[in-house]
Amino acid sequence: MTRVPLRLVLSASYILLVLSAVILAIILSNKAVQGGFNRYIADSIDTRIHQISTAVLAAHARGPDWNLDALERIGMNALEDGFLLTVVRADNTIIWDARTHNEGLCSAMIASMAERMAGFGSRDAGSYTERAVSLEQLSDRLNVGYWGPVYYRDADIAFLSALNSSLLVAGSIALLLAIFAGIAGARALSAPLLQVSADASRIARGEYNDNRFPSRLMEIHRLQTAIGQMATDLGAQENMRKQLMIDASHELRTPIAALQALLEGMRDKVLRADTETLHRCLEQSSRLGALIHSIERMADTDAAAFRITLNPHPLDDILELACNGIDSYARQSQVRISRESASYVNINCDPDYLVQAIANVLHNAIRYRKPPTQDDADSGEACRVHISIAEDERTIQINVTDNGIGIPENHLEAIFERFYRVDPSRSRTSGGFGVGLAIVKETVRQHGGSVRAYSNGIGKGSCFSITLPRNLEA
Repeated sequence: MTRVPLRLVLSASYILLVLSAVILAIILSNKAVQGGFNRYIADSIDTRIHQISTAVLAAHARGPDWNLDALERIGMNALEDGFLLTVVRADNTIIWDARTHNEGLCSAMIASMAERMAGFGSRDAGSYTERAVSLEQLSDRLNVGYWGPVYYRDADIAFLSALNSSLLVAGSIALLLAIFAGIAGARALSAPLLQVSADASRIARGEYNDNRFPSRLMEIHRLQTAIGQMATDLGAQENMRKQLMIDASHELRTPIAALQALLEGMRDKVLRADTETLHRCLEQSSRLGALIHSIERMADTDAAAFRITLNPHPLDDILELACNGIDSYARQSQVRISRESASYVNINCDPDYLVQAIANVLHNAIRYRKPPTQDDADSGEACRVHISIAEDERTIQINVTDNGIGIPENHLEAIFERFYRVDPSRSRTSGGFGVGLAIVKETVRQHGGSVRAYSNGIGKGSCFSITLPRNLEA
């Protein structure tokens, strides 16, 4: 298929549109002007006939009878204007007749009239017409022959020709302006589209820097903004992917190197293959397994969107399962979890995924607790986590509040992105792989809700708020 440039299509369309408008305007203007001009010609014929009849009547008033010399002068002047005069007595005898005076000239004039008017189209061609005009206070009458309903004299034809020429000149100027305007407009529209296409190709090559020139056209500017935002997001995702590869390779290298050293030591009989050495090997193997499990959970996040099944469940049961699943880790970390009762609320959810999401938030709160002090050790409690419920007519809000290390304000939105960690240098033994909150965000989104984080800053604790649609009252 042959590809046609948008600039050519737009220019041709604009020119064709303006050309059609110009031609239509010329035709309609010509018709309107010519219709009015024809009425003017018809009125002028009536006026001229009245003037001729007045002059003929004056030729009789100069004597007891008709002045033939005066009639001849009037008739010849009228003949030059395209009028054939015949003066007839009451008994139908002819006093003076233009044909009798000069039959050849009259015939030639009628033929010329027919030929001239035929050039303006059959509708306006008309025919030879005679009109009887009574003369005041005389029984005689005047017959006036002329070409009707209208007849164009030389001056009339010159006027119409000048009008048509003016319309053609105006139409040509308008067409030239349309050509230039069409080319300029097409260029103004196609240039930013070509730029957007170049930006998309640049992004496809992995170049995410934003160097576009903003368009003045609102729709094109919106498209450029969307492309730019997409490039920014893809660039951020690419940086996170690279960071993931760096982190993953580093985290995999450490336990593998340790495990390899232990195995080589046992092979070379530097280390004894006893329970302690095997336990150390098992620890390194467990670290590898935990890392692989984190990567698998990232892949499961995308697949989860296709496996979630929503059914009514008591919210209190969901919270109890989440707390029970994290209870041993909380006791080991000297953290006390408390929660409000939600026995009066049913909610449409997939219990397995929602329990896991809430457990992830609780696990995150426990993991980033404050370092225990001697007072905490004496009291047996280093941190507190509280689950509260807020509701309105449309939503249920699950708030997980802790008094842990807090979150810097500039990290509050980003912590839900995959692989993101507030402190990139944090060890995996104290910090996760950066996927737990990303899984929470995706799971809550699949339930039709949203999740947000709040914190007053470092050392001031944090709150994770999960908002879900309100469903069934128990």
